[in-house]
Amino acid sequence: MSSNPKELPTITEEARVLYRAADIIDERGWTAGTNRARSGGGCIMQAVADASPSARRAMELCIGLAFHMGVEPAVWNDTICKSGPEASAMLRRVAGSLG
Repeated sequence: MSSNPKELPTITEEARVLYRAADIIDERGWTAGTNRARSGGGCIMQAVADASPSARRAMELCIGLAFHMGVEPAVWNDTICKSGPEASAMLRRVAGSLG
């Protein structure tokens, strides 16, 4: 599924931000153990922050991610996730569940 907002059906603001965060990971790369790598890639929380309209909204979305993922996002990013494609797929999966 495309993450381009112009190609998506009407979706929630939360889902739109998470789809954009997935695109950011695809474009810039993914990292574990740090928010942002020198290469420009970032963890899922950094991608959500970069895609969010405000720091407060990013924090709220990361809290929501924990509910949907069943684990705190930093723990998932740093210990469970093994690749950028896996990270962006998780963000898209959660976004899809939010409609």
